[in-house]
Amino acid sequence: MIIQFFDLSDNYAKLAFKIDAITKNIYNNINQIKLFHTMKKNSLFTLSLLLFISVLTNAQKFPYETYMSSNVTYLGLDFTHARMVDKYAFADAENVQGTLLYQWNHMVTSEPDKYDVPKYFGKPTLVINLKIMDDRNSKVDASTLIQDEYYTLKRNEVPQIVSTIDFGELEGLAVFFLVGSYNKVILNGAYFLVVYDIDNSEILYVKNYTAKPKGFGLRNFWAKTYYIILKQVHSDWKNKWPNGTY
Repeated sequence: MIIQFFDLSDNYAKLAFKIDAITKNIYNNINQIKLFHTMKKNSLFTLSLLLFISVLTNAQKFPYETYMSSNVTYLGLDFTHARMVDKYAFADAENVQGTLLYQWNHMVTSEPDKYDVPKYFGKPTLVINLKIMDDRNSKVDASTLIQDEYYTLKRNEVPQIVSTIDFGELEGLAVFFLVGSYNKVILNGAYFLVVYDIDNSEILYVKNYTAKPKGFGLRNFWAKTYYIILKQVHSDWKNKWPNGTY
């Protein structure tokens, strides 16, 4: 009988080498995965930082000195690009367009103690002239005013809308709100405040305000959002605008 003795050391060495190679490969893959996630996190951080910088860059400073030293006319609410969301809640489109738009715009004259715009805008000499917006709102198409789909008025649409306003013989500054939507589904009223230099045909300031409706009856329910944003404006006038902050 011939007994063969095999030298297993070489096989063990080869096996150990393979195991080592596999281990290094796994280790490298793990490091690559870690590096990928690190780069991903860094990329997300960089993107977030750029977006934040962009917001700061695009944010307008309130022209406080110009505003306080100028003649200012308050024009009211512009509903020409607004949408009432929820056809069930706003069932009577003709009544909304023909009656409620006018009533909402005139809350400042029908309830002047509550909707005291000279006080809220920090201008005792503020002149109220609602005729321009009354004329524009009277031309709103009732058939497109109310819908069920979500709607939002975008900030970049504001300049085009403002360009369609005929300021007539007015001088100085005009302040007014572009109403974006009264959304019954999400209980939100959205507005853009606009400060406009009539003499130089220039928008000086735009800011979005939102508020939650409350109250009995359709008119009062949404008028509440108007009242709330006027109080928000007053807070900005006291705490932010003097510092030139947004």
